[in-house]
Amino acid sequence: MIVCIFGVFCGLVRMSNQEGLSGGGQAAFVAFAKNPELVPVKTRLANTLGQEQARKLYLALLEDCLASLKSIKSVKHYLAVYPDVTGKLLPDLAAKYDFSLVQQEGEDLGERMLNCVKTLLSSHLAVIIFGTDMPELPLSGIEKTLSQMEQWNVLLGPSRDGGYWAFGANKVHDRMFDGIQWGGDSVFVETVKNCARLGLEVSFLDISEDIDDQQSLGRFCKWLAQRKDGAPASREVLKELGLLVGRES
Repeated sequence: MIVCIFGVFCGLVRMSNQEGLSGGGQAAFVAFAKNPELVPVKTRLANTLGQEQARKLYLALLEDCLASLKSIKSVKHYLAVYPDVTGKLLPDLAAKYDFSLVQQEGEDLGERMLNCVKTLLSSHLAVIIFGTDMPELPLSGIEKTLSQMEQWNVLLGPSRDGGYWAFGANKVHDRMFDGIQWGGDSVFVETVKNCARLGLEVSFLDISEDIDDQQSLGRFCKWLAQRKDGAPASREVLKELGLLVGRES
């Protein structure tokens, strides 16, 4: 879930390499991820799957998410990592899918999102941050939405748990995340209220579901089993875990 994997400092997002922020006027797509070599991931699923299996699933979901984002060619792609880019797993994934690697900065989720958007807006027309808890992002129509940026300042993709799987902006305000309790079930509603109070126009993407507990994982497995393709990395890990049924059984 986007509200569980990233969080206004004056500090900016530090680039982990020297590729710079040149975007040529493009929008920026930013996948927000935890570094599983440094912090726990999928903690609720780890209670039943075990920490190592949960980490494997996390990396598979992330890889499929990056592949999904990469299908949109008209934007610049970034992988933003928390708490830092130490290690090999995420730099290798970023290189595999040609994502520029950046580091999240800030004390909480709101600060990290706001800092990221502020930094990248210096060279991009809009910045959209994606959670990486769903491998098949509902991206249909997003290019049309990007072509209509004059109609919105903030873009939200709501998730069924009360948060959002995507947060985008072409204009930000330092107080847009005031009072939000990250991880709660009112994050989406409170963000919309804040934007309205600040005079920011909001547009919405399709609703979707994060995969972060046994129930959502079960629904995802059933969905995958009804398809012959999609989410190949996640599919492979779920087959190894014996969790895929139907066509995969």
